[in-house]
Amino acid sequence: MRYKDVCTIHESVSSSTFLAELTSFSIDTLNIPNYTGSTGFGDFYIQELIGKCGTLDVEDVKACVDHLVGEGKGEHGPGKQFVTGGSHGGFLTAHREL
Repeated sequence: MRYKDVCTIHESVSSSTFLAELTSFSIDTLNIPNYTGSTGFGDFYIQELIGKCGTLDVEDVKACVDHLVGEGKGEHGPGKQFVTGGSHGGFLTAHREL
């Protein structure tokens, strides 16, 4: 199957780097969102996620997907997005609203 947009969510709220080895897939856009709680945002945003896990981080990932769709680099709908992630990224992947 060919996906226009692949969103891979890094594995940890304390991780800011992720090695994506998806070069064997035929994709147009690779989306690796840096969500609230990631160290890439700084300590304030790590603390901001406390008590809001599953809310702020999910909203950030959804905003990344929506942005790419708005830019014409992705599409909403069944079979249009391939979203994957490990550990905390898997937790975020499980949210249907992505």
